[in-house]
Amino acid sequence: MRKILTRASALCLFVCVTAYAKYPAPPQQYSLVNVSSGQTQHIYRDGNRALIDLYMPKGPNQPVAIHTRTIVDVASKTNLTWDLLDSKVPCDSPGQGDWGDPFGYWDQSVQGMPGKLKQTGKDTVNGMKTTVFEISSPEGTAKLWREDKYGLLVKNTVTPKGGAQMEMFEIRDFKIGKPSASVFVVPARCKWKK
Repeated sequence: MRKILTRASALCLFVCVTAYAKYPAPPQQYSLVNVSSGQTQHIYRDGNRALIDLYMPKGPNQPVAIHTRTIVDVASKTNLTWDLLDSKVPCDSPGQGDWGDPFGYWDQSVQGMPGKLKQTGKDTVNGMKTTVFEISSPEGTAKLWREDKYGLLVKNTVTPKGGAQMEMFEIRDFKIGKPSASVFVVPARCKWKK
């Protein structure tokens, strides 16, 4: 009897540890596209350097198109932003801050969500194998697709109670590897104080 209990305890420990195992450290060299709320971000990372290319087309809630690039020194949390549509707009170095690492989207999305998060299945989103989660509250439901290898949140939808489903964002074209050095070139008109 003792042998059976010992084996059962060991199996339970293995299953529990496996269920809550952390993902490996995310890659430090990658590129991806994040489509969300009428905007498109191309994000590139090469170790301590990151670049966010943001485009928002002209539309009903956007009187003019916006196209900016922000280069980030991840270690010092400094950044520099410039306008790609109007070179007369001064370059801006707003100071230190978090750069918005896509591998932090999961924690940002589930923090403070009302209700209980439950795993509901598996799916493939833009070539990435994912685990699907749902969370319900009196206000509605959210559905999240989490990439299985690194834990990257690749898709998030919200359905308000009595309303239609809205796509909050979706990651596309996720590629691991060193981005081209040309991505990180800062225009001569911009002075970056790292």
